[in-house]
Amino acid sequence: MSVKTNLFAIQYVKSGGDVVAAAEAMSITPATGKRYLRKPEVQEYIEELNKDIEKVVGINKAKVVQMQLNIHKSAMKGDPIFNKEGKKVGRRKDRSTARACLAEVSKMMGYDAPKKVDVNVDLSSWLTQQPKELIDTEVVDAKTD
Repeated sequence: MSVKTNLFAIQYVKSGGDVVAAAEAMSITPATGKRYLRKPEVQEYIEELNKDIEKVVGINKAKVVQMQLNIHKSAMKGDPIFNKEGKKVGRRKDRSTARACLAEVSKMMGYDAPKKVDVNVDLSSWLTQQPKELIDTEVVDAKTD
């Protein structure tokens, strides 16, 4: 496989499978990109890249968490508010964005994952005794009437 087809495959994966975007990034025509995609070795390389997408894109869980925390920090810092004279009078915090960032981090880290609770209850003895107890209760109630 040539260097150019190799780089095209990487651009193709980075673009999320967009032939036109990958072709533009490589300064080739989309038709040439489609021709590259028909090559079995390019298809195999794309499959290999897709298996290790984090490496291709250059992102991982730690980076995503850090980006979310940076957005949270920025949202909590807020945008400046100016009065009619142009004097800064305060900041407008974006609490909904801040909450959304923390919720995403919490999900990614597994902090809010539901806990599995295993409940095993043997109801067989209860089911067999229950009717007898009900009958006995009804008989006692009937005698007291």
